[in-house]
Amino acid sequence: MKRETFYYGIEIFHESPRPLKLQYVIGVGMVEKRNFSKVLEFERKRFFINGKEPIRSTDQLAERCMASIYPIRIELSAKNEMVSLPNLQQMTNRWKKERELLGTEFTGDSVEAYLRQMDDALLDERIFLKRLESDISYSLLLNRPSSGMSYNEKKEGVVFEFPVRPYKGREVFYGSVETRPSPRGDRLSIFKGNDDFSGSLQLSYRLRGNPSFAVEIIGSYTNTEEQKSLRYKATYLKNFG
Repeated sequence: MKRETFYYGIEIFHESPRPLKLQYVIGVGMVEKRNFSKVLEFERKRFFINGKEPIRSTDQLAERCMASIYPIRIELSAKNEMVSLPNLQQMTNRWKKERELLGTEFTGDSVEAYLRQMDDALLDERIFLKRLESDISYSLLLNRPSSGMSYNEKKEGVVFEFPVRPYKGREVFYGSVETRPSPRGDRLSIFKGNDDFSGSLQLSYRLRGNPSFAVEIIGSYTNTEEQKSLRYKATYLKNFG
């Protein structure tokens, strides 16, 4: 039986070159603990673009496609690496039913091309896992650069992977991690690093409990050469659900 679900409000704000704010809620619940792995179930709710429900037909299509496959169960290794999708068949079955409806409600060559992309992704577990790895919200919630570090510690030469470009996979950042007390009485874990493309990434995790979980994650990515700027935030929603 699934245990307690932790809900997070996710905000992804593209400041430049064109302002765009995405907001939604992600639920994370433990389903099963295995000898060398664990299975988590993810839900997604309340999707907004610039503070409103999707208006453009392309945005509505994308949201309907993603909503149809949730909940998603992911098996994670001891290092929090994505290993498999235990409920892939159920996800595929839900998608097939929704696809029939979408094929009648949305028309055009671009629509059919998008639907085929979803078909192909669900046919190959590895492709779908790669897509999830490229999703900022999953990287925010599952990957913590301070994993394994003790309290009040600073480490240089840290290599951390994080996605900053849609559907382009994770990029490698080189930097440092520091863990220290938070003014609010929790613990802070802060990563600062740079990639090979004139980009800089900063992530701050406010942690609580033992074992610890994040109550707030704040991040930013900037690239002066590309004039690209993004901000991220994941906030634990104690009374949601």
